[in-house]
Amino acid sequence: MKSSCQYGAQHFWKMISLARQFPDNVKQIIYKVFSNNAYFEHPEHLLLIMLHYSRKNIRELAVWHILGSRDKKTKNSGGLRFFKLPKLNFEAADYIDLIDWSNCVVTESPLTMHIKDKDLKEMCQEEQFPTLTFEEFPCHTQSVERSVKLISKAAVKVCGETAKYGYIRAQFQARKEFPTFDNKGQNYSNTYYSIYM
Repeated sequence: MKSSCQYGAQHFWKMISLARQFPDNVKQIIYKVFSNNAYFEHPEHLLLIMLHYSRKNIRELAVWHILGSRDKKTKNSGGLRFFKLPKLNFEAADYIDLIDWSNCVVTESPLTMHIKDKDLKEMCQEEQFPTLTFEEFPCHTQSVERSVKLISKAAVKVCGETAKYGYIRAQFQARKEFPTFDNKGQNYSNTYYSIYM
């Protein structure tokens, strides 16, 4: 299984296509969960996977969207980019059609910003799909889960940006001071000595 973030849209598409075999009442629940977690169907992620696609016309479409988003960025420079989840079309025949490209704001992924316009145009003209090298960002890691949990916990425990930042720093400091072990046996032996000695 390819666990890099550039394949996230394909994995999401696979889940949707597998969920189609369920009864309608189950599909309603699953589709609602998919809609709330459609981060890999954001146009930025779709454009990444489209650049790797074997069909030339799909790569051309990706390059067209990326160049268009670059033009919009130069016109509206200085503004914030909002990461809004797209509305999904669960009846789509391919993962590229899961979102309505005309109704969503297409922004370029930070992973492709270093590629020049000329190089992008050359990539879509090649017969073989290009091998792009991206930084390796896993789709989902335990450290990301831990960080999200810590930030959510801080938001519930304290009020204010400074207090929340202080709470998070204190948690990280406490984790650093906690002893680390190479294996579980070391942990158990230290626990035994601290209890019985």
